[in-house]
Amino acid sequence: MKRRLVSLALSLVFGTCLPSGTLAQSALPGVPPMPQTGTTSLSPENLSTAEARALQAQRNGTTNFPASSTLPSQVQDPNLLYPSPTGYHLASGDVIRVSVYGQDYTASVRIDEQGSARLPLLGFVPLASKSIQDAQDFLASRFESEGIFRAPEVTLSLAESPGAVATLYGEIHGVIPVLSERRLIDVILQAGGLPATASHLVTIVRAKQTEPITIDLGRDPYTSPGAETIVMPGDRIYIGRAGVVYMVGAFKTQGVLPLSGNTPLTLMEATALSGGPDLTLAKESNLRLIRTINGKRTFVQLDVRKVLYGKVADPFLQPDDIVFLPTSALRESVANGTLNLLLSGISLALSSYSITR
Repeated sequence: MKRRLVSLALSLVFGTCLPSGTLAQSALPGVPPMPQTGTTSLSPENLSTAEARALQAQRNGTTNFPASSTLPSQVQDPNLLYPSPTGYHLASGDVIRVSVYGQDYTASVRIDEQGSARLPLLGFVPLASKSIQDAQDFLASRFESEGIFRAPEVTLSLAESPGAVATLYGEIHGVIPVLSERRLIDVILQAGGLPATASHLVTIVRAKQTEPITIDLGRDPYTSPGAETIVMPGDRIYIGRAGVVYMVGAFKTQGVLPLSGNTPLTLMEATALSGGPDLTLAKESNLRLIRTINGKRTFVQLDVRKVLYGKVADPFLQPDDIVFLPTSALRESVANGTLNLLLSGISLALSSYSITR
């Protein structure tokens, strides 16, 4: 009867809560695993190999990208990460402000479709495709060559630009204006901040750069040196989804726990973050670690108490692992009052029967 209840509980949970796939049970402790055709088994004895692979993958950050993509190479050139804020090149449609230090000269104009700006005293001046610094030098040279100002100090700033934006996609979506120097963390915060499911590995695709820029924000993205990376107009910023672990069953808090590429998560840590097992509903020795390997689902049965006291290694969790602690039908009925109600009903029925006799 007990086996039937456990089988029924497992079939209900696997049928409604978990994606479809092959589920193969590994060998229980002390019992050799039974070979299964087309299924990769996972046992406490060979779990260390999977743990090592998971740890290496998490440290390399490869689990934060879709399986179909290739991990971008790490860019070491600091000029790509921290470019000069004047590196933006002007384009048609930009609105610029021009002033001359010490002179009563200010102008706010838009660059037309031909790439020229009509400035007071100078007329139409070609500025498209020039960097802000080059445009400043060019205007200073024109002012001096035409005898308007002597050794002028020209300041040019970008007031508005249809192309001066950074686009975020992945776990964060948004189009953020980048008219001047913007830090990566400021752009992320303006887009709403990093959700719990977001990876801390950020990829920036920048125009005229053959390789994407990969930035690791580390454990604390808000204080990481990578947060100071300069975002340029036109940058496309991809923030992928971090690996997650699903906590299902008789945990005090069921849900999803994100994995960080720099901080591997162990089974005991995940159990603690979920409030620990509810021992009024389940047995500590009945925990299942469910993992998908090469498209096949397999699981290993573990004893939480043995892991806690160091008798069994505390396994590192991998993305999409499912930690399942089945509830006992009898214990659940005691906890939710169903058993007491049933016993009360039986007692009432026996009392009625004895009275009628």
